[in-house]
Amino acid sequence: MQRSGSRIGLLALAVALFAGCSASSSSPPPCQVEPRQLEAARADLDLARARAEQTAIEVKDLEAKIADLQSRGAAPERIGELERTLAELKRGSGR
Repeated sequence: MQRSGSRIGLLALAVALFAGCSASSSSPPPCQVEPRQLEAARADLDLARARAEQTAIEVKDLEAKIADLQSRGAAPERIGELERTLAELKRGSGR
């Protein structure tokens, strides 16, 4: 009786391993993305990168202008205006 039970357990283990191996070796489902969708996504990414670079340049320029005006003791209204513009640029770029 003991021997029969261990054979059944061993057989069940073998079947489970075989089922697991055969399930994992099946091919993945086909990709549903078309090449033109990938190209459009790449173009969007390139555009976003270019905008981010341009915004970074504008931020640096504004920061330099603000620092220059502060060092020269310019009118606080002008500095405040530039600081608001700088805050809008940073907010728009996700910083």
